[in-house]
Amino acid sequence: MTAILIGYARCSTDAQDLTAQHDRLTELGVTEDRIYLDHGLTGTTRARPGLDQALAAVRAGDTLVVPKLDRLARSVPDARDIADSLAARGIRLSLGGTVYDPTDPMGKMFFNILATFAEFEVDLLRLRTREGMAVARARGKLRGKQPKLSTKQQRELHRMHALVDDLGGPTKAVAVPCDVQDWEQVAALPARAEEVFGRLDAVFANAGVFTPTSFLHATGSPERWREMVLTNVYGTALVARATLPALVRSCGHLLLTGSVTGRVTVPGQLYSATKWAVTAMAQSIRAEVTGTGVRVTLIQPGLVDTGERSPGRVTDPALDADDVARTVLFALDQPDTVDIGEIVIRPTGQHPHR
Repeated sequence: MTAILIGYARCSTDAQDLTAQHDRLTELGVTEDRIYLDHGLTGTTRARPGLDQALAAVRAGDTLVVPKLDRLARSVPDARDIADSLAARGIRLSLGGTVYDPTDPMGKMFFNILATFAEFEVDLLRLRTREGMAVARARGKLRGKQPKLSTKQQRELHRMHALVDDLGGPTKAVAVPCDVQDWEQVAALPARAEEVFGRLDAVFANAGVFTPTSFLHATGSPERWREMVLTNVYGTALVARATLPALVRSCGHLLLTGSVTGRVTVPGQLYSATKWAVTAMAQSIRAEVTGTGVRVTLIQPGLVDTGERSPGRVTDPALDADDVARTVLFALDQPDTVDIGEIVIRPTGQHPHR
């Protein structure tokens, strides 16, 4: 088999541009279709989809090419771990055109120096940021970010921590607060799970919000509309993107929460449109992961008693959260050879078109 070059580039913020790194990789001989990118992710974060894809693409005899070592990692342990893992797999590492040789004492020393400077730079940046914030706070110009959790969300967070204790403590379960609209927070979750448990076998993308809407009568504020779309659609997409590399490694199971409203037409309801999007997303992901061993299940519940309902549905029959949980466990309990695509679950008596 012919050895190939696999390229990887990264920048830390969305405002930064990857063009220079991309051009450098092509100058080093990497073809366009073999360049993997991470945009807006720091080098201190190991959970990077582009890096995961690049590491999965290289095979024994291939070369992983990065413009500079700090694009690969911003800490000495991470840089060593990645380099050692590549060497163990028979893969060469090229740093801006110079192939790192882990068997050469001088090369190993030079690599460690580069890694130390990469870590030093990010530590220095953090120190300057903290010093600047301290000065601004002392002058009354920095009051700190206001908490985004509602009273209900704070209660739920306390309940999660109590559940961790009930399940046996941090070696059995970990509660991690996360804003599903924040890519860096979401991207850090798979690495956290693998760090604690060694692997990630199942992901349940269940975040969702509801607000009454009407396109004709302008029901609800535009800000509430935006929050709902970002949580239900964008948040679900981020969870899938962040976790799929780990699920591919474990041949795991991705479950998405859709809704019966993502199967029927509900006049004037933006929530229904977001769940139609999740339905399409599940089908798209299932088609993309075919052949990887990953299973994808779309859970489509009817009305669930979450404390939030449309004014006209206050007295309608509703499912309990436990009903949905049992459905999820049913899907997870199937053998690896069974991939349940969709499950629709309604409360008894719910109208079939609602």
